[in-house]
Amino acid sequence: MSTESNFRAPPPRLPRLLCLHGGGTSAMIFKIQTMRLAHCLRPHFHLVYVNAPFPCGPGMGVLPVFESAGPYYRWTPVNPGDDVTRVRTAIRKAMIEEGDGMPFVGVMGFSQGAMLAAGILMEQCRTGAGLAGEDVKFKFGVFLVPGFPPLGVDSRYTGLGDKYEYGKGEADSRYHGAIEVPSVHMHGLRDPVVERSRALARCFPDPECEGGKGIPKTILEFDTEHHLPLGKAGMADTKVLANAILKTYYGPQWEPDKKASSGVEDDISYLT
Repeated sequence: MSTESNFRAPPPRLPRLLCLHGGGTSAMIFKIQTMRLAHCLRPHFHLVYVNAPFPCGPGMGVLPVFESAGPYYRWTPVNPGDDVTRVRTAIRKAMIEEGDGMPFVGVMGFSQGAMLAAGILMEQCRTGAGLAGEDVKFKFGVFLVPGFPPLGVDSRYTGLGDKYEYGKGEADSRYHGAIEVPSVHMHGLRDPVVERSRALARCFPDPECEGGKGIPKTILEFDTEHHLPLGKAGMADTKVLANAILKTYYGPQWEPDKKASSGVEDDISYLT
């Protein structure tokens, strides 16, 4: 094999965005799901995708589109004896390998991965420590069609240390406003778990409310099911989502970069 074919270009010198896929998918599938969004964010962030450590069957909405795209993984343990420390280990490993001296500024998750992203930020708020050490603290989070509640990083418990039961605890007021980190939330109005998505958004304080501390929080609800905006109609929604993320990161002075977002239709119009 030639030296040229072994060459791997170094990642760009950009801030890192940690990307956590949904349950029953993979880092590769999440890359495909976020192609449009990544196109808009690419001038600003290097997206780092991580495979969850526990193999499983395909998750919600994975088939038939990704029928031949296995193996599939999940963030929560499958068997009682599964080593829960593998979650933190997998994420830290990816951050070290893909960091290249650049900061990880945000975390973005889809479905179960969004629940874990919320749990990571909750741990950061409660302990004051970053996921990979004191020097790595996320400045914002992005939550794409998430479930509820936030997952503890050890995956057997919620972000508040309760035993994790999927779909339980939507009305638990202990979570309300508990994660004081800027955030962007994308919900699907036709998503079966939309109420759980809204419950997760309530974990973040409302900036306008008393006690909200003015921490930025954006909630976007699109006419989709349990997936990101698709088809030609979804192109505009994708740009709205991307600009919300960039405004959260850069601040209210952010103005949409038309040049950076142009060409989305040409590059990935086949993704329907």
